[in-house]
Amino acid sequence: MSQNYYRGYRSSSWSVGEILSVLFVGFIILCICGRFLYSCSYALSDETTYTATVTKMEVKNKSNDSKYLVFTRLVDTDEVRVFQITDSYSHARFDSSDLYGTIEEGKTYVFTVYGYRSEYLSEYENILSAEEVPESAAEIQ
Repeated sequence: MSQNYYRGYRSSSWSVGEILSVLFVGFIILCICGRFLYSCSYALSDETTYTATVTKMEVKNKSNDSKYLVFTRLVDTDEVRVFQITDSYSHARFDSSDLYGTIEEGKTYVFTVYGYRSEYLSEYENILSAEEVPESAAEIQ
């Protein structure tokens, strides 16, 4: 009778394979949730304004995705900053190519940006707008 009673009963101990499977799935879910939360915080971050001179521009291609990169030197601190120009659903801007085309190397601009610089995720602050500073005003600063 005791044999029939325990038939179909599963022991509470898990095999190594089951434990690894659960840990792997949990890790994947954690990574997806973390990336989603990072994306939300990136999109909702405060806008910042920088006055900077453009030193270099390039396009970074990655599979089906491209980023316009703008390398700058801040006017007031001489610090080097790299910004990206990408379309932004959260800020309703879909003209990244047009904005990239208006920026020229060697000129000074007031950039309005949002986001964070993340070396690990290869993310840069995203330029929302760029207003050229007249040369006479740039020399004064």
